[in-house]
Amino acid sequence: MNASAHRDWINERRLKALLEASGQIHFRMNADWSEMQRLSGGGLLSDATAPLPDWQERYIPSEDREFVRGKVAQAVAEGCPLTLEHRIYRIDGAVTWIRTRAVPLRSPDGAIEEWLGAAEDVSEARAARELLAEREERLALALAAADLSTWDWDMVTGRLNWSEGHYRLLGYAPGEIVPSYEAWATRVHPDDLPDVETRITQARETQTSYEAEFRVLAEAGPVRWCRARARFHYDEAGHPIRMIGVMQDITAAKLAEKQERVLLAELQHRVRNTLSMVRSIVRRSAATATSKDSFATHLDGRVTALGRVQAAITRASGTGVDLETLLRDEMQGAAVSEDRLRLAGPPVRLPNRMVELMALTVHELTTNAIKYGALAAPDGMIAVEWTLEGAGPPRLSLRWSETGRVARRPASRRRGFGTELLERMLPYSLGAQTRVDLRPDGLLCEIELPLA
Repeated sequence: MNASAHRDWINERRLKALLEASGQIHFRMNADWSEMQRLSGGGLLSDATAPLPDWQERYIPSEDREFVRGKVAQAVAEGCPLTLEHRIYRIDGAVTWIRTRAVPLRSPDGAIEEWLGAAEDVSEARAARELLAEREERLALALAAADLSTWDWDMVTGRLNWSEGHYRLLGYAPGEIVPSYEAWATRVHPDDLPDVETRITQARETQTSYEAEFRVLAEAGPVRWCRARARFHYDEAGHPIRMIGVMQDITAAKLAEKQERVLLAELQHRVRNTLSMVRSIVRRSAATATSKDSFATHLDGRVTALGRVQAAITRASGTGVDLETLLRDEMQGAAVSEDRLRLAGPPVRLPNRMVELMALTVHELTTNAIKYGALAAPDGMIAVEWTLEGAGPPRLSLRWSETGRVARRPASRRRGFGTELLERMLPYSLGAQTRVDLRPDGLLCEIELPLA
């Protein structure tokens, strides 16, 4: 063997050793890819160097062959390099993923003579990508479920990444602008920005978590409340290099918190008023009672009536109590049958501030009718009619009339609780005008009061 041949032999052995050491599959294909010859297999393929006209059937799983054929045909037609990922059968029969790259070798006249290529096992890398994609999908679902948006700030390069939700939360369309600290700061309410920036600085300098709540002012739409949380990452020298955080729209929670404060204040006000009303009922019931039994009976009825109306106020949720409902509740509480009662009038919702006194008034009128009035007579009837009057703030005009009265009222000049209620409490507390007429055929009571 001469020196030139020896060098060629050495170079060929070195090339083969280098190809085997790379851990990749190296192959050659004829011009139309109808025949393959493996140059090295890296332990993946079984054949050595014999040309294989059936390489697709031998190495490519059937479900991937159409995809591979399509990519090969496109590369052959265009005469351009080929890159694709697909599965192959390993030497041990298992299926693995490889990435194939091939380039055409051309003759002096430009025609493709053959293709040289290499393929590497990418199973682990692909599995890692799939696992990462799965985790990112779970993270995205979790963030969406919690209504969280994210940002990632590279403090070395200044590059800032926002999630799509972060754009929207700040009032931008996704991709509308290049994310920046300034673009974020312009959306923060001017009254909140100094405190938020102070918190960011403190968190960065003390290496603690950053937390803040602030308002966001978009160019269009209502003001939003946001809660932000983030952590800084530092290099070995302790310099901040990265800030990763999440932001959440808490507008609904803020509105609920505000509503809760309003409801709590209203509840406290209502409790104080109710206790004041109870004290007044106890005091006036005691002042007008003729005996302990009378005091206990009347007090129980009045407190029960007050309890019924409190339940009605709670059910109404701040919209007031329907007048007809109030009347029927009291009549049902007193076991008054429907055939002895007639109610007529337009829909009227009594404001909460007047419901308690009106309920007590109806209770006193009903109690009086049961003891001395229409409901004490076998054929007695009660008719309650009301109208709304006035072009401006409406005035309620209510007429309570009884027929079939039993004339057995005791001859007493004591002013009862009902009289105190009609003649003093209603005019003083609600600006009402009242009139009571004890007619031969029954009691007539007229009440007129402003609803505004």
